[in-house]
Amino acid sequence: MGIRKVKLQVLALLAVLLTMLNIKAQSAEINVVTELFYPYQQVDEDNQLKGYSVEVVEQLARMTGDALDIQILPWAVAYQVALETPDTMIFSIGRTPEREALFAWVGSLATESLHFWALSQSGVIESDSLSDFRQYRIAVVKEATTHQLLRASGFEKLYIMGGSESNVSEANRINMLIKNRADIIIAAETAMLPALKQLRLPATYLVRVHRARELDSELSLAFSKDSNPVLVGRYREALLQLRESGQMQQIQARWGIN
Repeated sequence: MGIRKVKLQVLALLAVLLTMLNIKAQSAEINVVTELFYPYQQVDEDNQLKGYSVEVVEQLARMTGDALDIQILPWAVAYQVALETPDTMIFSIGRTPEREALFAWVGSLATESLHFWALSQSGVIESDSLSDFRQYRIAVVKEATTHQLLRASGFEKLYIMGGSESNVSEANRINMLIKNRADIIIAAETAMLPALKQLRLPATYLVRVHRARELDSELSLAFSKDSNPVLVGRYREALLQLRESGQMQQIQARWGIN
């Protein structure tokens, strides 16, 4: 290896180290709100908050030197807190055109691919057209992207899940079907299969009736709109460094995130 190449590599490394030192020099205590949402945020057997997004956010905090005060709330409450409270971080929040101007966006954590699910014996017919499902009762989490987008599209038969129904585990979505509160639930395949196992139900208990591309969104990290731009900038830089270093891809692999 030539001397010039070695020098360039050393300079590049020093640039990264100086950037990280600058990020860490402005450390603070950050208020954070989130919900339980498998496999991004979940509580383990020791009642500790874990998950893909949790691990990413905690690594970002180590990089910035910040202390995180994370509150687990029903989504509608977490969303409202982040709307109203400056310098509040929220994750994993779907980034949609309707929300674009409401938050200071840090960056993407993952892409969520959603399906409509029904009981196998329900008689709900599979279709590629979203409008074919207007006749059905669809369970949604209050103020989630699915709720906001379906409401904006004129869907009227929405069953709004309360905090106790939507903020415990993904199995609660399936219970909306079992209890006949809804005909359809919305979730990613990665969430439904473990939820069925938790309820000791076979994988064939549910059927996918629609690939809801219209409702897909980038699950993101964001701050409240009126947050300190320096704070937001530090996290944007830290997330970029996490991605460029390959650490984010390693975290994705551990949690089975594509």
